[in-house]
Amino acid sequence: VATSTTSRQLPSASYVGPITKSGTYPGTGISLEIPPSSPQPSVSWDTAFQDCSTGNALCDPGSPITISLASATDTQAGQENSDGSINPIMDNTLVYVLSQSGISCTPVGPPPGRAATTPVTYSCTMLNFIDARTGETLYSVSGPDL
Repeated sequence: VATSTTSRQLPSASYVGPITKSGTYPGTGISLEIPPSSPQPSVSWDTAFQDCSTGNALCDPGSPITISLASATDTQAGQENSDGSINPIMDNTLVYVLSQSGISCTPVGPPPGRAATTPVTYSCTMLNFIDARTGETLYSVSGPDL
């Protein structure tokens, strides 16, 4: 995987602290839980936010970012095991969640069962998950229903 060393324009960001309510993102396999009180993150939220400037995280410079701390699991992304199951990229992993709303996105391919048409642009939410212990960008996802 290549990473860019070019600095990018950063959007504004605000840290809101640990999430206060567990939740899921339907259709993604992603669930967020209230993070445990320990261990504490090894990386600051501001350091995690810097992944936007390196290109490791997918951030839109025109949209503000809300950053929260959560324990995340993703049952649909990771390495496939020999038995066909998934070794999740996030499994109760302490992460900073970088969230942006109102981002323009275009689905890949035509809608199921329909011929290719002119692409439709949606107003989407972009989520980046940054490991709060290492500062590594683990996963990014966007979509209109997040």
